[in-house]
Amino acid sequence: MKKVTLLLFTLTTLLFSNVSCKNFTLAIDIGHTPKRWGATSSMGVKEYAFNKRLAFELYKQAIKEGFCNTFIINPNSQEISLTARTQVAKQKKADLFLSLHHDSAQKMYLSYRKVGGVKQHYSYHHKGYSLFYSRKNPHSKKSLFFAKTLGEELTKNSLTPTLHHAEKIRGENRKLVYKKLGVYEFTNLVVLKKTAMPAVLLESGIIINPDEEALLNTPSYRAEIISSILNALKRYAKSTL
Repeated sequence: MKKVTLLLFTLTTLLFSNVSCKNFTLAIDIGHTPKRWGATSSMGVKEYAFNKRLAFELYKQAIKEGFCNTFIINPNSQEISLTARTQVAKQKKADLFLSLHHDSAQKMYLSYRKVGGVKQHYSYHHKGYSLFYSRKNPHSKKSLFFAKTLGEELTKNSLTPTLHHAEKIRGENRKLVYKKLGVYEFTNLVVLKKTAMPAVLLESGIIINPDEEALLNTPSYRAEIISSILNALKRYAKSTL
């Protein structure tokens, strides 16, 4: 039933699109899975829910803007491995792999409060997006180019990068390649280094920050993120194909 629903959604979106299809295939990866959900927000919402919502909104808009070959790697919320994600992208001959995530922070920065009678963590120490690529990706230069391009588009839309992943502490210490754009190098991240095509991971915002969680729950703010992604995608496709 879920597969039928996704097919109908795709056909309906294509039917009402007034633009011609671009010869470019974007693979959208929903970070994590329902059982391995990643981070938890300041309100107790699982990261996977944020990732899935943004992925489907991006997918719908990408189709409308002519990227008709765009697909979501795991649309039916199955428990899928990191390697399997890269294999799906390869099988479908994706030109670019984009993994969507939402961020957290290290334990030293967390405070606690009760939300609806339940103890939840939160932190105001960090906010903003971040971008990652791997130099072990077979197309690392193109990966970095797209990460840089996306960073430029995000900052044009007044989004700001978080720099906390470069902190010299356990769990962070990532190489900051473009400070003003929030682009990092993450060498051994599986979905970045094992893809057969250029790959980038976007942390769209920090969901344990109550203020940023509220922003990410605002449709207009997510629309800015999606607009930035698609503008970067247009620039990337024009430059590389």
